Amino acid sequence: KQEMQERERTSADLREKLQVIERQEESLRSLSVPIVQVWDGVLTVPLMGSLDGQRATEMMERLLAEIVRARARYAILDLTAVAVVDTSTADHLVRIVRAIELLGARAIIAGISPAVAQTMVSLGVDLTRLTTLRNLQEALKACMHWIDAAKEQKSGAALK
Repeated sequence: KQEMQERERTSADLREKLQVIERQEESLRSLSVPIVQVWDGVLTVPLMGSLDGQRATEMMERLLAEIVRARARYAILDLTAVAVVDTSTADHLVRIVRAIELLGARAIIAGISPAVAQTMVSLGVDLTRLTTLRNLQEALKACMHWIDAAKEQKSGAALK
């Protein structure tokens, strides 16, 4: 009987430790790709380091959910801290942009370094659908301009 109780305690301890580990992993995942609402309707995702398949999938899921939750109209992917892009990373970025657009939001890629730009061009990435701007500041200015233009358009339509 005592041996059975000891096994149950050990099993409960292990389950508790696994739950702690799962919570820590979730926290690390959310820190690895922070999504910041910088303005009403504007989200930004500062990307750092490499973007492998698993990280890109997690980022896409979290970003799309946040776009819906926040009713965001713009999502800025800030690549300022990304030094290297391979074929897989470039493909993930294009897929993320397409998914954002399918939700009715506009994706903006900001902060592409000269090396990343050269790589994306040499890889033959289809850049025709990508809105790219020099840096995060320029992307935010563009979003503010588009938001103001949409407000003016609505107020002009209301007057007619």
